[in-house]
Amino acid sequence: MVRVLNWILFIFGLALVAVTIAMEADTSLGVFAIPAIGFFVALAFLPYVPFGVLNRRLDRLAPLMVCTLALIALSAFWIWGFGSVFWWNEQPDAQDGLALVVFPAYMIAAAGPIAVGAWALERYLS
Repeated sequence: MVRVLNWILFIFGLALVAVTIAMEADTSLGVFAIPAIGFFVALAFLPYVPFGVLNRRLDRLAPLMVCTLALIALSAFWIWGFGSVFWWNEQPDAQDGLALVVFPAYMIAAAGPIAVGAWALERYLS
């Protein structure tokens, strides 16, 4: 059951990242905007990938729950960060686009140790 929940959260994370970036993207470049949008979607989705991989490999409930909480936290951070820069920001700035680089970097920096911790917990419990 937890594995299925993790897959749902994994797919939700991809959809969340893709839809939010595509909604706010400037398509004035025409067809040349597609690779840029794809790059930023891939960069923002990258922190979700270790938890998708671990979801397939882990057997114990505790490490799977760590993955569940991490997937929820990644999506919550993305909604908070993206929303605070693009949706709820009353004073838009030209540097707001840097959030598409900075927030994924924070997420990647947090996802690495948490994924290693979940993997180590699995090894410890085995």
